[in-house]
Amino acid sequence: MKTEGFRTECLPLEQVFRKKYVLPKELQLWESFDNFKNLNVDKRNLFAFFLFYYNELVGGIIYYEKKYLGIFKLGSSPHTNLAVPYGHLYIKRQENVRTQEQLNHIFIHELTKHILRAGYIRFFILIPPMLTDMREFLWNHWRVVPKYTYILDIDHIRKSGIENYFGKKLRNIIKTTKEQLDIRKINVKQFYSCYKDTYAYQQKFPPLSLNFFKRLKQTPGANFIGAFSNGRLTSGVTLIEQKNKSFYISSGSKIKYRNSNGVSLILYEYIKYTVEKKTEIHMFDLVGANTPKVAHYKSIFEPYLQEYFFAELKPFFV
Repeated sequence: MKTEGFRTECLPLEQVFRKKYVLPKELQLWESFDNFKNLNVDKRNLFAFFLFYYNELVGGIIYYEKKYLGIFKLGSSPHTNLAVPYGHLYIKRQENVRTQEQLNHIFIHELTKHILRAGYIRFFILIPPMLTDMREFLWNHWRVVPKYTYILDIDHIRKSGIENYFGKKLRNIIKTTKEQLDIRKINVKQFYSCYKDTYAYQQKFPPLSLNFFKRLKQTPGANFIGAFSNGRLTSGVTLIEQKNKSFYISSGSKIKYRNSNGVSLILYEYIKYTVEKKTEIHMFDLVGANTPKVAHYKSIFEPYLQEYFFAELKPFFV
């Protein structure tokens, strides 16, 4: 792949909407371009940086811009606080290694130049798991840190049988909890009461607003599920289904019921339902295994560990 024929373009997202670009799923939010506007609750500036080879889109990133004191600019993909696990990054897959490495080089080099010219004090990307070659980021002075998530292979659970797949500890928890709780759909306010209580118990302010979850509810594939004890809400989980994948978003429990194992039962029943009824779902991303407490809890579901990367550029240090 030669360098001639390449050009870059950076546009506010409103112009991308007006130009009606046809974008790959990697440059969409939950399989929809409209969700960038719908879920942008704090009204950050949104930009698209594209790399074209003649008229073909071969690379791109959708990113958010946040300003501090009206002067300092932070760029990020995804949003720093929307519970979206990975950045909106696309580099077209090439037929051979050499061509792929050349394209990686051109795109990341041009993106780095753009960030430096635009005057960002910090820019970071949560690299989607399908992109594993981090050399160009490193060679362009980005800091790269490994991150981890837990994945459930739903097809494998189907083959094994759900009763055989999960370990004895989880089976015992579910057996006991099933006798005390029942599971059903809940509304956004019910979920948020559990979510808010979880942070209140930790003496923290909830990072996601009720308005965000209201907007998330309007997204196709969003699910809000609760656990009840004698008619009283104990716990809530929200997740989203996108074609053949599901993603955990968040969860919480009422303070009184924080030891009820309601979240565990909700996740188990959702996995069971997916295995038995939602045959189009092949993977469930439990999203995040980067702190000991979270990793210890999610590992009870017998997932496999998936590595991805956090890439950060601080132009002042380049």
